Amino acid sequence: MLLLLSGRVNSQDQVSETEVWRQLHYKMKTIDTHCDLPMKMSWYDIGVENENGYVDLPRMKKGGLDGEFMVAFVPQGNLDSAGREGAFKEADEMIDLIEKQCQANKDLCELGRSANDFADITLKGRICIFIGLENGYPIGKDINKLDYFYNRGVRYMTLCHFKDNDICDSSTDDNNPDDNGLSEFGIHVVKRMNELGMIVDVSHISQKSFFDVIQHSKKPVIASHSCIQGVKDHPQNLTDQQLLALKRIGGVVQVNLVPDHLREPVDVPEMKEEMGKVMSWLDSKGGFARLNAEERDYFTKETRRIKLKYPQGVGLVSEFVDHIDYVRKLIGIDYVGIGTDFEGGGCLGDCYTVLDIPNITIELFKRGYTESEVEKVWGENFLRVFKEVQKTD
Repeated sequence: MLLLLSGRVNSQDQVSETEVWRQLHYKMKTIDTHCDLPMKMSWYDIGVENENGYVDLPRMKKGGLDGEFMVAFVPQGNLDSAGREGAFKEADEMIDLIEKQCQANKDLCELGRSANDFADITLKGRICIFIGLENGYPIGKDINKLDYFYNRGVRYMTLCHFKDNDICDSSTDDNNPDDNGLSEFGIHVVKRMNELGMIVDVSHISQKSFFDVIQHSKKPVIASHSCIQGVKDHPQNLTDQQLLALKRIGGVVQVNLVPDHLREPVDVPEMKEEMGKVMSWLDSKGGFARLNAEERDYFTKETRRIKLKYPQGVGLVSEFVDHIDYVRKLIGIDYVGIGTDFEGGGCLGDCYTVLDIPNITIELFKRGYTESEVEKVWGENFLRVFKEVQKTD
């Protein structure tokens, strides 16, 4: 059963209005631009409901999600030939998994390669799956590998992750306090992405890297899963200056559901203690990507158990929509969308899994957003950018 926003429905009229908004959600075409599920695909069947996960195809259908960017995420490693080649192999194998799972569930979903594919695939009643690459580390210093991943179906690339790489500097690399922005190779990467029709994703990148991208990209860019500095101070969140620059280039920021990006932490000591033990265990194993199937299942079950045990320590949809409100007021409704980061940290008390995404639509309508505005947030803004990037000169 989908969660209702608790404490906000006080009359039969309000119940009816909420139900109208919920039904409008199911009539809209909706796209989420960031999901880390491919990390689990070697052992996680997306064709069945998985109670210990956040996203699968049956629950996408039930939640009214029509399109999803499944991202091949590779954590940053050493900047040497062995590290780069290992990252390439890992990303390539993850794309294999995405293709394999989509083929095994072709009655439910289909891979898309263009903005127009989204309309065609959803018209057939299937979920449209796109592929993204989170972290440019797998291309190393070889621009031909960028072309390779484009030909494999990758339609956006997040230039870096938590650490600096050969392309650019990250917003969160504490080992390197200097912000050097895009490298010469990185400038070449951005220009080649423009030529290919691959969207440049500026989530995670440093301030200088961001403005270097704005300078060198001839096409609009996206932040596939970023929140807003004006609402919550976090190094990954976008500043007002970045948002204004994003508007000038015609881009879009896709707000995520990661609680630490949305609000100041709510102190629940018991939750902090339990979660701390699990995260310490995860660190000792080298991170989620290094876990085997049994360990990943344990981690997923434990974090789910803790979050459900202490819902007051998890963020709320209302706090998520505060970030959308901020963007709407500063630069306009045409430049904001949704990139949940499900399976990568995105999870709220009243939007815990993909089943619960109608609650986002309900909150937007509750705040006075029009149907047209909600449709823009749920995908039309992103599709505008996607189409523009894929135009040939």
